[in-house]
Amino acid sequence: MISRAKYTGVCDGCGIELSVVSRSIGVVVGRCRSCASLFMMEGVEEAVTYEQCWGELFDQRLATIRAAQARQIVRRLEAATVGRKVLDIGAGRGILVGALRAHGWDALGIDSDAQSVRLAGGMVRHASVESIESGTFDVVTMMDVLEHVRDRIAALNAVNARLVAGGLLVLRVPNCGEITMQCKRAVDQVIDSAYLCPMFGEHKVYYSALGLARAAERSGFHVINCWYEHEPVIATAVPGWRGIVSRVGIWALRRLAVAVPRLRVEIALMCTKV
Repeated sequence: MISRAKYTGVCDGCGIELSVVSRSIGVVVGRCRSCASLFMMEGVEEAVTYEQCWGELFDQRLATIRAAQARQIVRRLEAATVGRKVLDIGAGRGILVGALRAHGWDALGIDSDAQSVRLAGGMVRHASVESIESGTFDVVTMMDVLEHVRDRIAALNAVNARLVAGGLLVLRVPNCGEITMQCKRAVDQVIDSAYLCPMFGEHKVYYSALGLARAAERSGFHVINCWYEHEPVIATAVPGWRGIVSRVGIWALRRLAVAVPRLRVEIALMCTKV
């Protein structure tokens, strides 16, 4: 059985103590009993950059999908605000920045990964949030960024400070309730394994929609919309028939999730600065 005696942690959004649900050598995963979000309570943090994770897999197919996701974000912003000045944090290769500029937005992208900035071809600046002047943006976007941050409330507070009064924040993070994660949790519960642990290190948290909303509210935001998105299934590094079975299995599970939005891979949130 998993020992729960020595590990402590608190949920970002709910502020209550976490329960240990999975443990292996060097990694401990805790779950919030209120919102069901999953957190890395203890473990070796992997400083994995966007290009280290996606560089070799960033083919035209993935670029096309990311561009479609960016256009969806632009459409949501067009319907939600009249302000046109946007800061995209963790902008990667600048796909969202490019989509925003193409629709007339004054968009600035920043990223801490020098290689991504170089590949963005002038779309993205190598800078931190703290280097950006406060109170100057109508919208801030953070797509697949927050799960990589250790102090997420501090990060959200820093974002809040960069927005004008009533400004919009759009977040996207992995969903702890997505269908493949549910299967992994079921395995853990049945055989008391550490199956969840390898998912942590690069990612520090897998939020539920409720947990993400509460974390945003703690940082001075009011949630106005929440939705679920799919992410493409990318070929894994597993060779041979095992890799094929893995990819087919994940694809089949995610097809099942089409009919149930809360089982999809990612959660997105739109909120206003209070």
